[in-house]
Amino acid sequence: FKSFAEGVGQDEDETSRTVHFNDREKNAEFNYPPNFLKTSHYTALNFLPKNLLEQFSRFSNIYFLLVMIISLIPGVSPITPSSAAAPLIFVLACAAVKDGYEDWKRHVADRIDNSAPVKILRNGDWVEVPSMDVKVGDIMKMERGSGTEGCPVKADIVIIASDDEDGVVFVETSQLDGETSVKPRKATSTTQSFHTVKDLTSASTIGGGMSLIVDGASNKIYTWQGVLYAHGGVKVPLTTKNIIWRGSSIRKNAWAYGLVIYTGKDTKQGQNLKKTKRKLSFLAKKVNQLVAMIFTFKHMLLFPLCILSVWWGSKNTDRCWYLTAMLRQYSSVETFFLNYMTYFVLLSFLIPISLFVTVEFCKVQQMLLMKWDEEMMYKMPSVGWVGCRPKTSDLNDQLAIVKYVFSDKTGTLTENVMRYMEGSVVTAEGKWKRHVEVNDSGAINRSAGGEGAAASYTRIDADGASEVRYLACMSICHTVVPFIDAETGKITFEGSSPDEVALVQAASENEFILKKRSSREMAVEINGKEVNFDILQELEFSPTRKMMSIVVRDAEGGVYLFCKGADSSVFKALREGAVDKEVLEEGERMVVGYATSQFRTLCMGYRKLTMGEYEAWSEKYNDVQTQFGKTMEMVDTVCLQLERDLEMIGIAAYEDKLQDGVPETIKFLTDAKIVVWMLTGDKLETGIEIGRTCGLVADADIVAVHVSRELAEDPSLLDNSHLSDSEREMRKKKREQLALCKINDALERAKMQKITIAIDGTTMDIMQSEGAREIESKFMELSTHLHSAICCRLTPGQKGYIVNLFQAKTGETALAIGDGANDATMISAAMVGIGIIGLEGSQAELASDYAIPRFRFLTRLLAVHGRYSMYRNARCVCFSFYKNAVLSTCVVFFAMFSAFSGTTFFDSWLLAVFNTFFSFFPPLFMGCFGKDISEEVLMDPTLGPVLYSQMKDGLYFDHFNILMWFLASLFHGSLLWWFLYPTTELDDTDPYDGRTSGLVQTGTYGMTMVVFCILTKASIHIHSITSIQAAGVLISMASYPFFIYIYTLIPNLFGDVAFYGLDESLFSDPKHYLYGLLAVTIVVTVDFSVLYLQRKIKPTLRDVCADYFEYRCPPWSKDRPFFGCWPTVAHGVVPDNIKSPLLDPLPSPQPSEEFPQIDPDTRRNILNPPQEQLPSQPLHLRLPMPPVQRRMPPLPAPHTAFPART
Repeated sequence: FKSFAEGVGQDEDETSRTVHFNDREKNAEFNYPPNFLKTSHYTALNFLPKNLLEQFSRFSNIYFLLVMIISLIPGVSPITPSSAAAPLIFVLACAAVKDGYEDWKRHVADRIDNSAPVKILRNGDWVEVPSMDVKVGDIMKMERGSGTEGCPVKADIVIIASDDEDGVVFVETSQLDGETSVKPRKATSTTQSFHTVKDLTSASTIGGGMSLIVDGASNKIYTWQGVLYAHGGVKVPLTTKNIIWRGSSIRKNAWAYGLVIYTGKDTKQGQNLKKTKRKLSFLAKKVNQLVAMIFTFKHMLLFPLCILSVWWGSKNTDRCWYLTAMLRQYSSVETFFLNYMTYFVLLSFLIPISLFVTVEFCKVQQMLLMKWDEEMMYKMPSVGWVGCRPKTSDLNDQLAIVKYVFSDKTGTLTENVMRYMEGSVVTAEGKWKRHVEVNDSGAINRSAGGEGAAASYTRIDADGASEVRYLACMSICHTVVPFIDAETGKITFEGSSPDEVALVQAASENEFILKKRSSREMAVEINGKEVNFDILQELEFSPTRKMMSIVVRDAEGGVYLFCKGADSSVFKALREGAVDKEVLEEGERMVVGYATSQFRTLCMGYRKLTMGEYEAWSEKYNDVQTQFGKTMEMVDTVCLQLERDLEMIGIAAYEDKLQDGVPETIKFLTDAKIVVWMLTGDKLETGIEIGRTCGLVADADIVAVHVSRELAEDPSLLDNSHLSDSEREMRKKKREQLALCKINDALERAKMQKITIAIDGTTMDIMQSEGAREIESKFMELSTHLHSAICCRLTPGQKGYIVNLFQAKTGETALAIGDGANDATMISAAMVGIGIIGLEGSQAELASDYAIPRFRFLTRLLAVHGRYSMYRNARCVCFSFYKNAVLSTCVVFFAMFSAFSGTTFFDSWLLAVFNTFFSFFPPLFMGCFGKDISEEVLMDPTLGPVLYSQMKDGLYFDHFNILMWFLASLFHGSLLWWFLYPTTELDDTDPYDGRTSGLVQTGTYGMTMVVFCILTKASIHIHSITSIQAAGVLISMASYPFFIYIYTLIPNLFGDVAFYGLDESLFSDPKHYLYGLLAVTIVVTVDFSVLYLQRKIKPTLRDVCADYFEYRCPPWSKDRPFFGCWPTVAHGVVPDNIKSPLLDPLPSPQPSEEFPQIDPDTRRNILNPPQEQLPSQPLHLRLPMPPVQRRMPPLPAPHTAFPART
């Protein structure tokens, strides 16, 4: 699933649809889709052709298909067609089995989901049918039963009625949007009394039946509208409050009826099953480039070999009389072309056919390791233990090269668990009283400011009732529902907004207890007396108004509008003269003060209405609501007509606590040279204070680019509708100049010192406007000099704009992390999207590539799993190309000594199984389980950031590393050939029977050397030898002689008979074993010497850390982890500037003449001397450890440049 807010998958053709009430014949005319939801990709009939089509969309498979086709041409292919086809068939089969198994699991899940039993009304009776048989217009009955799981809803339905007298249905939508809180949905007043089958039947028969006109199918779950046409032509508006989407569950209701309006792929769940564009990781792009380079290099070998073959033939036609007829059979051009195809097949082994399948398997295993990582699991309330949820395996290695992190604030850096802290009210004298603070239990401390709550209920509009209005607004203006435990009598409050729950909870602690809430009324217990309020209208929050309001009527007939929202909206809606200008300015300063204290705020106001005023407004509101095709702007316009002339009540401040581990995570990221941006919709002051608390600002100076403040002080810069086009353009240019000046000022400071920029949404608006390219360019220049940044008052679109801008301009990897629907845009836009599994629903999770329960797990996801994935995939790719290059080097050398004839040195079937059997497991296990450094070191706050930053410099997969692997393959292949050359040239005889060894037997000797050479190379370059990786190498070593033996016993293998009966001569010839031993000796001698000299003369930080882990946890230690690091060269010593409990020194032997006591300060100075005191010759220091004399490189500071491989 991807974000429900993206708009992907919306049906452009259907703008509206008509649904007839329980009338299948009329609804059949519209050809609505069946209620079958399909997530599977294949069917039994199309699996083979569709899968093959997808497989051959890859260049590598097309390439090897071409090789197989050429091998079918008689007289051209140097190998048998069957041996050329076998590897390709094996690779395609492996990929098909993987795809088929995954799709089979989806088929099973689909079958269970679509076969779930549901009850629908047919012919006046309830009939149980599979959910796939439900049609649009059917009436569905949902019963909760005796379980606690709730009743799942299997189609999108409009609520008709429920066991609640007001038609309220309590719904839990965690399967749809991740929100575990129970939300109330309700039936319309027209249908909420339809409790019997007779009522439901009459609704579809009397007067031609009832019908609905609703929006067409789309993927948007938060915007929907419809109109119910009841008997007598009555039009009833329908909103999202009246509908339940498929995937939801009915809770706390015994039963409910619903009218099906969307089925199958038209449901919101079905509309959001669309696939998104696949993201290609850095390593995948590099592999594609590498394949292209090798393909080019292959032709650089092909053309000289073909030219030389023509030249050799022309020079030796007469000399080699036994070849004269063959050489004169074709012209020079024909010979060139035929040899081109021959060598095209022979040198096809330069590209490993099993590479892409191997990498896919490795990535899947890496994804499973993330999912199973217990260190990234968190126990969430009402959910239990939640771990990492990877959605893709394509970007595992991309996690290792992140340059920018764009993070949301609320719910991402903070808990999103609100707690009321304090507030202020406006007294009868029109002055602010800051008195409602909280005590340790969370209750408001009324002793801190005078009146407190009234001893008995006072009318809301009574004089001196400021605290009553304050607490009344908190307990009335919301969408929270109270639930009372029948056994304990304890009240719990549930709602979709944590802000509202916090305010209702605070009011309940102060004798304003919400006892009951329905669609028509609520009851609040005030000082032990229950007071009832009729709910006349509820105006939902909208991003444009930034307010939420409710209209209630008390028992005495007083009608009141309570409103709460952002200060910018509520202050504008105040009645002129409601408070003095000085009082209003003081209120604005209070809001800023609360923000500085890291509190979020809601301003509250009220208005006393007459019934006539409300009814006149209500008529306008209903007209808009019943108007099909209405927009949110139309509704907001009508709402604002009522939300005006408010009286100020007060300001409520509540805290969103910072998550555990956030400061440490931010520090780790910034130390790793990652620039962190906090993108939030909160006030600038709140963002700055949170930035200071979480360490985002650290020791950097803050430079604010606050254009909105300048615009508020200078109205001549604002855009008004009455201005002419020329005046608007002039004001626009002034705003652009203002923003440009502020950015230039910040840029000058950033060039001189380390700064954190704080920028508001108004500046981003100006930057996004047409013709503001200069501002955008300066902004990007500024971003390259920043330590971190805070962007406030941003819309979801602006968040996505910033992420896209950085990725397009810098080409670096951007990571976006958030937890709410407003973060889905930037998460989808980022190269790596991370969703926080939290209380804001799962929109962010659905849009993400990886989901984690807490922000602090981002460190482990990047530093451990991201780094390991890059290391593993890089080693897997490099080794795969290395082993094939060694083989191809021998092939090229043999071509030079075989008249450039294109004869193959190795047997066809040995070549066929080389990639798929002999050398398949080492790169596979490298990519699945390889580790270069232990997890403890990677998570160390001092070493971890430096080790992570090295990956962005291409530590294991830059041009230098690729070149070294390529040169090693040429060197090893050349050595193997020249050691084997005497046997090939002299054609040694067997000392037992006098027979010559022949080409087949000599080629087998060469294959033996190649196989044992590459397996030895794999063993040497495994930094963390585990039992699994050791088994992979041993299996490969054992599989080679086993295959050779079985192969010699087969008389005819698809036309190949040359190998039959060679078992005795092969396994009895000492040269066979000596050549294998020689190959091992060559690699061990050369590679171990190079590695030892490198670690002796110029050890890297990775070498130091790996050696120290050996010191802490040697192979024989019982505390050594299963995936620990085994030594590859030598033990090491520990730099003293590593300050971590992980690296605390172990007990050392007592001082002696051999190991004298060294003062700690002296030891520190010796290990890390000042640069000017470094000796010209290496120091030799004897420490109380098994001594290895080496000079340790000083560790760099977190923000200093660190060379790529040192």
